[in-house]
Amino acid sequence: AQNHLWINLEGRDEGGIVPPDEYHALRSEILAAMRDLKDPETGEHVFAFALPREDAPVVGLWGPYIGDIVYCYAGGYRWSGPEVLRLGEERIVFPCGGGNHGPMIPTYETDVASVMGALFLVGPGVRSGVQPPKDEQARVCTTDVAPTLAYLLGIDAPAQNEGRVLREFLTDLHNERPPRTLRRTARAIRPRRTRKPRPITLQGDVTDEV
Repeated sequence: AQNHLWINLEGRDEGGIVPPDEYHALRSEILAAMRDLKDPETGEHVFAFALPREDAPVVGLWGPYIGDIVYCYAGGYRWSGPEVLRLGEERIVFPCGGGNHGPMIPTYETDVASVMGALFLVGPGVRSGVQPPKDEQARVCTTDVAPTLAYLLGIDAPAQNEGRVLREFLTDLHNERPPRTLRRTARAIRPRRTRKPRPITLQGDVTDEV
């Protein structure tokens, strides 16, 4: 992934070359270099943030598959090869007008585009031709999708959901009746009781009776 950096660690990675007792010191050195890296012309930091993996849950990343370092570029910077090939390796920071998929902060925008995702709502109860509001407080989040669909269906939103109903896109705003709850249409299958075998009393010639 473009916003993860892995240290090639002995005992963890195939062909690892960094001894485990040097891991934390090396990672701290890399983090310091990333946080100190600035554009020589503007003095702006190139990275919006750089975090060790144990601090990455604050940006929603965790687990065994994330990098040892998680980072995002500041607006106006991205990784690239053509500039280095064209301008040489003497300078490693080049401002740009675009971005990369993944290692950009979510609110980054240029004069012509942004890294925001796209949401399309079509169907009964949805207003036609509505554009999302520019107000930052009214931005649409992925957590808003489930409660909005639940509202249109007239059912309860997931109890653990943190989003809101996107009412600015809906025409079905009279849908204020008590929410319906989904009911089971199939009867639960109960496990059958295991019957105890009746004791068999054998008399006389056992072979004949069996």
